[in-house]
Amino acid sequence: MTEPPTNSQPNPQTSLGDVKSPGGRSAATPAEIVRMEANFLQFPFFSLDTHDLKSHTGVTCTATRFICSERHEVTVRISRNSDCSFPGPLSRRIHFALLSKMQQEQGFPPFRNPIKWSWYDLAKRLGLKSCSGRSIQQMKEAIEATHGALIRTRYSLQHSEQQTNPLRKQSSAWHLYERYVFIDDTLPDGQIADTNHLWLSDWYLANLNSQYCGPINYELWQFLNNESRIASRLYEYLTWNFSKRIPVFRISYQKLAQFLPVKPLLHLSQIRQQLEPALVCPPAAATD
Repeated sequence: MTEPPTNSQPNPQTSLGDVKSPGGRSAATPAEIVRMEANFLQFPFFSLDTHDLKSHTGVTCTATRFICSERHEVTVRISRNSDCSFPGPLSRRIHFALLSKMQQEQGFPPFRNPIKWSWYDLAKRLGLKSCSGRSIQQMKEAIEATHGALIRTRYSLQHSEQQTNPLRKQSSAWHLYERYVFIDDTLPDGQIADTNHLWLSDWYLANLNSQYCGPINYELWQFLNNESRIASRLYEYLTWNFSKRIPVFRISYQKLAQFLPVKPLLHLSQIRQQLEPALVCPPAAATD
């Protein structure tokens, strides 16, 4: 995967909703910085919408990249497994929560597989009021959706060395999660798991460990996500683009709609209605 041009123009995901504390903020872990892998800051692996995730076929993004004076047209497509839903808002929240737990417990790179967690701990990190059997089933299905999603690209996955080396053309497919084992299931070594385990894919873990990632304030991300999923996704996307220290970042609405992703609209009044809630989130509300 590559970065976009710097100067270019009851569903389980639905019923387990974003939960706020009485003060209006997510009742989750304290403020911390989570290292988010760079390709996932740029490209939309998760749907921001909760509708029709079981029939959602996928997301396609195109970007132009210049490396070693060569122009590359890059197409990235994320598609769902036919047996699962497309990964949506709950899958996205769980992925952030598990990354937060791994980095909080392991400290600094190199990070190691697997990530281990209990359902109670994950529910607490998500800010859920309870950890019922129904909630656990919804969290399981959200993790299964992420595991089943396939990433296809015409070029090898972007990593830190490709900032100065030519892109290697190849038609390949990747997953975000290598495997998962829930509590009481059988581990690879034949033992019975006494807690939940998740293995990140090798390419993803390697990019985190090589510092090909961006810093996300997890508490701020949670606040923005509770106010507007578009706002939290904009935070991810702009974090990467502003890290290039360009004076002005320009992008067309049509291109931005791809990378969020949101349904592209035609009329300015509709576009304002779609994006304004994300752009007017109270900036100081997450820093009490």
